[in-house]
Amino acid sequence: MESVFRQIGVAAAQVQKEPSEESLIKIELLFGERVKVFRVEGEYVEVRTDDMDQYVGFAKNIHLIDTFEPTHRICVRFAPIYAEPNFKKPLSSGPLYFNSRVSVEDTQQTPEGLMCRIKGAGWVFETHLSDIAYRAPDFVEECLKFLGASYGYEKRSSLIDCSTLVQAGCMAAGIPCPYDVKSGEMEKLGEPVEIITDFSNLQRGDLVFWTKDKGSHVVIMVDATNCLHATIADPYRRALIQPLTEVAIDQARDNNGPITSVRRFPNYTSK
Repeated sequence: MESVFRQIGVAAAQVQKEPSEESLIKIELLFGERVKVFRVEGEYVEVRTDDMDQYVGFAKNIHLIDTFEPTHRICVRFAPIYAEPNFKKPLSSGPLYFNSRVSVEDTQQTPEGLMCRIKGAGWVFETHLSDIAYRAPDFVEECLKFLGASYGYEKRSSLIDCSTLVQAGCMAAGIPCPYDVKSGEMEKLGEPVEIITDFSNLQRGDLVFWTKDKGSHVVIMVDATNCLHATIADPYRRALIQPLTEVAIDQARDNNGPITSVRRFPNYTSK
């Protein structure tokens, strides 16, 4: 079939290595994200993500809809979607997640505040939306919205992993950022910072990487000593704040090797 563009029409859709329920997940896409479709494989279609990673894999055809022009993004970790502009009425579906791209078709004032009708979904409170052109001033603050979220490999919705956590905050701030720390592309963000044994030169917004040996990991400094990260490591299995020294000990314990690099966005300022 001739390649065409489609958009994700469900809250979250999996792109898998093969057209099979049992296949490994390559990435999770959110409502409104665009993909290029190449060919049909039963109930699946081969797609390429329309972003800087350009993952190629298979998504379920039923999860795709015709393209639309996004006007807004979801700006909270998850936003309830109502069948009517009335918060006491049933929800129309599950929530939409942070950074989902939506098109507002109508608005209605309610006693609780302005609600917006989203194309292909339902009604959402305006306070759960940001204009598609808006750029959050502090990407770290956006990442902190996932504090406490359970770990999910390659997930970007209700679950999160270390690299998709970084990508979520960067996306909200308008900073181009790949999904995958393993590819090495994320480790090219910003500018290098010298690795000092006592970490005394670090600051909020720095990204600290482990990308050798057994696995890969990235954390986001929230101040000079503490970092935010999503980890599968026992006993955490969630996004949490820890002293960087503790994370370094855990990574060494898990045979992930020493810190390989620190990167800093030169124009970063906290809000």
